[in-house]
Parts: sequence; structure tokens; C-alpha cells
Amino acid sequence: MATPFQQNLLQATVGDLIKNKPALVWVYVNSTVKDAIKLLNEKNVLAVAVLDIAFNFVGFVDVLDLAGFALQSFQSDPNRDASTPLTYASHKFFDTEVNEVLNFSRVDLPSTIGIQETAAVLLRQFTDPNIPRLHRVAVIGADGKPVNVITQSDLVNMSAGYANAFSSSGKTLAELGLDRAHPHIVARLDEPFFTVLQTLYNNRVSGLAIVNEEGQLTGNISASDLRGLTEASFEHFHESVFQFLSRGTVTQLEHKANVSCESNSTFAEALVKVATRKVHRIYVTDSYDHPYGVVVLSDFLALVARG
Repeated sequence: MATPFQQNLLQATVGDLIKNKPALVWVYVNSTVKDAIKLLNEKNVLAVAVLDIAFNFVGFVDVLDLAGFALQSFQSDPNRDASTPLTYASHKFFDTEVNEVLNFSRVDLPSTIGIQETAAVLLRQFTDPNIPRLHRVAVIGADGKPVNVITQSDLVNMSAGYANAFSSSGKTLAELGLDRAHPHIVARLDEPFFTVLQTLYNNRVSGLAIVNEEGQLTGNISASDLRGLTEASFEHFHESVFQFLSRGTVTQLEHKANVSCESNSTFAEALVKVATRKVHRIYVTDSYDHPYGVVVLSDFLALVARG
């Protein structure tokens, strides 16, 4: 017999899930990165849909694509080691057309779903092992044109309403092996920002735990922080993470209370926490606040799909 959550998956359509979402955030293929950054910041989203002149969906430019391109722009500036304005890096980054940075990270390949498909089909799409690391899909209307975007977060938020109804709900993160499911990667507050950006991009992860000198979790830095880049930001890439977030971008470190839990937290508790705090990862810490693991949205959806 189907559970209430499974029944909802079969009855709800993708159209139902996007009914109350803001309008599609998009740019044309010949728009610039500066245009995309402006929209990401204004609309507080992590990706923009890229459309051709006929309003057909081409792909996404997301914050991890921009992280990789920002790093390349910085590294290609002949003055990157000098104490002079990095005008080359700035112009290369902001003036490039978005069609040149489409899927720059080679992660999260363009994917679509019809507006009349069920939430069950959507969940299978997000958890399909043949489509790894899928974070978002474009929703296509009856006319074949994109109408919105649906993300992992949307399904996690839906699942959180049934947090205690899954077979994994009462098990701890440690019992499920989620506390050590991913490599332990952290960055220090006093580490140069550009090396942290390298770590983010080279590992193709969108966020890292930030620790202090004692190795204690102090916050999170993510590719989304690049939404606050300005033309002068590249001059601060050599500075520490703390200095960069203070002077090189308009964003701030997320407080650790928003993004951490211990390994004895249950799956249900962690699921509700990521949904209510609107985060994309939750760091697992020991009793001394030392992070040693991270649980991401795809981990939650994989267990949700099992029922």
C-alpha cells in the first residue's frame, strides 16, 4: 500500500510544484556574464536559464560555472601577482557572453521535464544514477517553451513535510553512513580566497566548511558568494577568505547554526533542518564543533526515493 508521500508523488504534477514559484529567471545566449550575475543577485537564485532568440531552452549558467570561469579569468590575468587593478580579469569575466560559460563546470548537464509529468517522475530523474549530480531541471510547457525551473530543494521541501514517514526517518546519520559519505574538505578563514576557489572548482563542489585555527566550524563558503562579485573583486582574490568576504563581495559567511548537526541526529531531523533553513548542505561535526562530514541534498533524495 502506498504511503501518503508516495500517493502525493503520483498525484502532484510538476505544474503543481511550481505553481507558487517566482517567474523563470533567464537570459539570452548573447547576454553577458555581468547580466547573469546581476540577475542571480537580484533574484537570489543559483542559476539562470539560457534561452535562444526563439525562447528555446539551451542550458543553465550556475554559480559553479561562474566559480570556474572567475578562477580562469583571475589566473589568466598577467598582473595577478602584482598589487595593481586586475582589469584584464575583470573585463574577461564580466564582458564574456553566457554561451561561452554554459556548463563550464561540466557538472549538472542541461535537463528538462514536462509540466504535466508527476512528482514521482521528477524524483526518479533527480535520483537516476545515469544522470549524476543533477541539481535543477527546466520545466517545459505544452508549447515546448520553458516556463520555470525546479530544483533538488523543491523536492526536499516537499519531502520534509513527511519527514517521519520514511524507513530511514528514525535512523541516525551515522547508522545510515551519511556522516562520512563524502570526502572531508574544509578551508580556513585565513586561507587565500583564490586557493579556496580552486578547491571548490577542482572538487566540483558548490560549498565548503570554513574552520578557524582550532579546526572548529565557523561558517560556510560557497560558489553562491560569487553572486556578489564586482569589477574590483579580483583585486581581493589574494586576500584571506575572511577579508574577501568583508571587502571583495557583498555576501557574508553563513552562521554555523544554520548548517551543522552531529552524527547522532536522525535523518528526519536533518531533513527538516535543511528544508527549514533553506540550505543545500549540512555539515556533520563532533562534540567540539570540528566538521568531518557533509550531507547534501542528493543524499536526502536518494533515501527519500527508497520510501
